[in-house]
Amino acid sequence: MQDLLIDKAIILRDTTQRLKQLAQPYASGISLSDQNVMLPLHDACTTCIEMGAIYLNTRHDQAGKQTHQIFDTLVDLDVIDRALSKRLLSLISFGKLVQHAHNIKGKKCNVHLREKHLNDMQTFTENLLLA
Repeated sequence: MQDLLIDKAIILRDTTQRLKQLAQPYASGISLSDQNVMLPLHDACTTCIEMGAIYLNTRHDQAGKQTHQIFDTLVDLDVIDRALSKRLLSLISFGKLVQHAHNIKGKKCNVHLREKHLNDMQTFTENLLLA
C-alpha cells in the first residue's frame, strides 16, 4: 500500500509542473484571472493543506482542522520554517479571496504568481517527506 503523503506529493508536483507550463507565455508571472491557472493553483494550495493534515495525522499530533493551525503546528514541530509557512498561508488566503471576489462580484483580478511561489510548494513537499 502506497503512502498517502507520497501520493499527494506526486499530485502537487504534477500540478506545479502544469502551472509552470502555463507560465511560459507570461514573462512577468501568471495571471490569476486566467481560469486555466485558477484551477491548478487552487488544487495546489488544497493539496498543500491536505499534505500538512496527513502528516500531522500520521504523527498523531492534534493540530486542529483550520489551515493556520496545521501550518502553525508544522512550524512548532520544525518541519517547516515560519517564513515558508507565512508565504504559503498568504498565497492560500489570497487565492481564496480572489476566488471569492470572482464568485460574488464577477470581478477578475490580475495577480502575478511568480516561480518562487511554486518553489515554496516544492520546498514544503520536500520538508514533509524528509521529516
